Amino acid sequence: MNAARALAACGGAAGLLLAALLGLGPGLSLVGGDGGTSAGAVLLSGLGLYDPGLTGAEAVTRVGAGVTVLFGYGAVSLLLAGVLGRPGPALLWAAAGFQLLCAARAAAALPEAGPATPAVALFLLYSCVMLALLVPVAPRPPGDRPTT
Repeated sequence: MNAARALAACGGAAGLLLAALLGLGPGLSLVGGDGGTSAGAVLLSGLGLYDPGLTGAEAVTRVGAGVTVLFGYGAVSLLLAGVLGRPGPALLWAAAGFQLLCAARAAAALPEAGPATPAVALFLLYSCVMLALLVPVAPRPPGDRPTT
């Protein structure tokens, strides 16, 4: 359980950090005005989000959705990391369900990820490891417990 809490905290912090970087990227690329060679443009192109032909509104919408998803994931992961050690099966199953949804979304996004394929694959692997850590410790009905 401690490993799952530590991984959830690390994943939450990484989600918040990536949301901050993604939020800063467009501002840096728009302020730079250097034809896509600024740090923000390089960050966004690495994530497959930079397109010089986008209008400002389209870029804000695209990046805003990414920031919202990453920030939401980071916040929920940190919340779950804080409550995972408490007694009761509901919190454990909530964490497992959250990781299952994240893994399903990453698996669905993998075929069309483009340049972000390694990042999506790493996130899918992370979600599967979290599930592997959470499900074996989930409470079972009294008659279903293994005998030692």
